[in-house]
Parts: sequence; C-alpha cells; structure tokens
Amino acid sequence: MTGVSVAMGTLIAVPEGTPKVKKFVSASPLKIQYNSRLPIVVYAPEGYEVQYRIWKASDTAEKAEKG
Repeated sequence: MTGVSVAMGTLIAVPEGTPKVKKFVSASPLKIQYNSRLPIVVYAPEGYEVQYRIWKASDTAEKAEKG
C-alpha cells in the first residue's frame, strides 16, 4: 500500500474568542485485506496519531429472509 489518505479541510477562519479544542480528526477510512504472512506497517509523520480497528466475523451465520 502506498500513497496518502486525504483529509478534509476548510479555509474558513474560526471566530475570535472561540476556545481551542484538541480532538482526533480522521481522514478517509482505509480497509485492507488481512494476510497473516505479512505485517501491516503504517508510516505517519511526527506528531500524527494512528488509530485502528480490527473487525472480525461472527461465530454464527444468520439465515436471510425472503423479501
């Protein structure tokens, strides 16, 4: 995987006197297929935070209903 995920931005200024808030702002989600033979390596610039979530399949399969 190569490239940069694009984050949204705006050029609108924050009104004076607005309190500063520090919070996580996400870019476009990136889903990758799991391959147990290869590690997942994420390079991020200094000062950036990387968050991730691991999804797993349920132990049981549900039966679909006819519509």
